[in-house]
Amino acid sequence: MNLNLDLEDELSQQLQALSRSTGKSQNALIREAIQLLITTKEQSQWSSTILNFQGISDAIVFEAYREELSPPREDEVI
Repeated sequence: MNLNLDLEDELSQQLQALSRSTGKSQNALIREAIQLLITTKEQSQWSSTILNFQGISDAIVFEAYREELSPPREDEVI
């Protein structure tokens, strides 16, 4: 697939410099950047297991024990 890409001058200059310093073509660097973006986006998605989690029905509710907690000592307050 062929794409035409318009880059701001500064970004274009940075791409050219990176191409020279790495010895990779600008096309190769753009392909790598797109692949990295796609991979990162895929990995940042929550799995359906997490999205569908409804909690544990018989778990202890932390808030139910709040009144039993001792207040912090004055020297422990940050």
